[in-house]
Amino acid sequence: MATVRWRPGAARCHRDAQNFGTGATGALTGRLRTDSAFVTRYDSVATWPSFDLLETAVGSPAFSMAIDPSRNNTARIVFSDAYGRTLRHDFTLERPLPPTAVSTSTTLGADVIALSWEPSTSSDIRGYNVYRATSESGPFVRANQDLILGTSYFADTGLAQLSTYYYKIETVDQSGVPSFLTAAVNRSTAPAEATNFPVPFVGETSSPLAVGDVDGDGDLEVVVASNQVYVWHHNGEELRDGDGNSQTLGNFTAFAAGAILQPAAVTLANLDNVPGLEMIISERAPSYKIHIYTKTGAELAGWPRSLVLPSSSNWNWAAPSVGDIDGDGAPEIVVNTLNGVVWAWNADGTEVRDGDANPATTGVFYKRAGAEFEWSRSGPTLFDLDGDDALDIIFGTRNDSSGLKRVMALRYNGTDVAGFPYIANGSISTDVVIGDLDHNGQADLVFYTHAGTVYAVRADGTNYPGYPKATGLPVNADWVCVPALGDLNGDGKLEIVYTPNQTGLISRLAALSTDYAGGTSGQFMPGWPVVLPGSSEASPVIGDIDGDGSPEILHGIGGGDAAAPYNLYAYHANGQPVSGFPITLEGPLMNGVTITDLDDDGDVDLAYAGWDALCHVWDMPFAYDRHDVPGRRSRATCSARACISRSSWWASTTARHCRRRPCSWIARTRTRSIRRRSSASTWPNAAS
Repeated sequence: MATVRWRPGAARCHRDAQNFGTGATGALTGRLRTDSAFVTRYDSVATWPSFDLLETAVGSPAFSMAIDPSRNNTARIVFSDAYGRTLRHDFTLERPLPPTAVSTSTTLGADVIALSWEPSTSSDIRGYNVYRATSESGPFVRANQDLILGTSYFADTGLAQLSTYYYKIETVDQSGVPSFLTAAVNRSTAPAEATNFPVPFVGETSSPLAVGDVDGDGDLEVVVASNQVYVWHHNGEELRDGDGNSQTLGNFTAFAAGAILQPAAVTLANLDNVPGLEMIISERAPSYKIHIYTKTGAELAGWPRSLVLPSSSNWNWAAPSVGDIDGDGAPEIVVNTLNGVVWAWNADGTEVRDGDANPATTGVFYKRAGAEFEWSRSGPTLFDLDGDDALDIIFGTRNDSSGLKRVMALRYNGTDVAGFPYIANGSISTDVVIGDLDHNGQADLVFYTHAGTVYAVRADGTNYPGYPKATGLPVNADWVCVPALGDLNGDGKLEIVYTPNQTGLISRLAALSTDYAGGTSGQFMPGWPVVLPGSSEASPVIGDIDGDGSPEILHGIGGGDAAAPYNLYAYHANGQPVSGFPITLEGPLMNGVTITDLDDDGDVDLAYAGWDALCHVWDMPFAYDRHDVPGRRSRATCSARACISRSSWWASTTARHCRRRPCSWIARTRTRSIRRRSSASTWPNAAS
């Protein structure tokens, strides 16, 4: 091929020769010739040393000539060897157009970056070359051994893990003349998957998976809900052969065809005081039910419970929550359905209160008038706001007969907590997140509305300083994500992280300050927001994934538009991307990732299952510290939390749009806590 250097009216041409013969070439001589009156030759003779089969050599010196760029600049090189044999190569000194729309992918493995591009529109294309560098300024070295022929795709293999590479691509025409290089694109190699992962399952899922000790043996399992419940040990082996089929892996249940057990997140909790966590599963089809499975595959006594009412029945979008809502010292299961009904059962399946005054129904705790068609996606957040040693049920509303958009906080008897409901300026589809924003020992409530306003509210229903805040970021009501709270800058205060979706091709990951003493409460943190090329129903997750003692923020996109990538992103607290991300999948990321140490090897693992019908566990080569990631047990974390409130000062919530429970950054200090009994401290065996 030719390497051409241009200057006005002149060109220098280095000619590469590759040996495709049957032996060494011997010394070669090349002579530049032309019949064009618009080409003047200067350096017209070059020589090549002998080179072996498939080797490449560069002739010296470079051919040089004066040209008229506007005219026909055809020329040829005549090669000859010591035996007088000749080979003629004709070329035209006119650069072809470079390729366009270069994209990258890491789906092929931890040491592979695949590149694809739109072909050059020039008419005489022979192929392409891909150049790689480890910095944007170069030097760039050719990554492909031979010219890439007949395709606009190249897989660069054997790369270092979690390392960033920069690429430029050139077109080469039939004369061997290259185009200008494309602008550099960069991509990091992805983290490696854990042994025996990913594992396949049947059907896509938008339900966040759960991680916890299901069988009570001290090791962790992964639980996924799609059209079946799937459970795998930390090594990828199935917990039980639930379908009696040795050809499947992980099937825990054997529902009939057509079953849908998502999008509500899986919730894990110990409800029977037997070692091992029960799995709370939400059935959407063919019936509306809540199931609770034990490690044996049997349902807990008293379950499943139906969500069917005499009229306006519907299923639950948000994850079930678990906590002591009546102060009796035993856990209850709380569910919000899309028709504005709050359900609550004791662990044995009996109802907590007869909220609809109908003995024919079991579990109705509270029913809002006029909410039958509300599509209520805000899930139940459980926290003791009034200090009565019973967890209150907190959620947002969209449209009912009150005509108000509000946050409700219900006591054990169905009455309102003092200071509530709190009236907002728009519909609330997100879960309400709770945390101690300013380190004053009191709980604060965080949510945002379809009007694009972020709210922070004190436990007594008054506004947190600097809020509500109209951020100016558009919110698409069809794609709602739940906020996360975390101390991003180490100042002891919890920042608010949320993801307003605008269209299927654009969303923003934003971080807001809560520092009213410093005068920045309600303002964007430095480096934020970050623009993402797609929307998502997933919610952001906060935790230290690279072992540096500082939190990162993870968020996935895809599904809102066919042109959007299916990427899992990770950003440092300052808004800069983390090496190894984004990770590209084969399907949209409609739920959040889980940060854990699944195999107890001391390293961070990232667990995820979604629309690509694979359960992934990425094994990060960084130390895992349970204090630096979401979790209530020493090694059990899951995106579907059994409850929201925390005895430590970090905060979290439920969701997936409200199906997933975005996780928050846990500070190393333990002096900051909310001194009220929470479901976290009440139920220490619940997975988080």
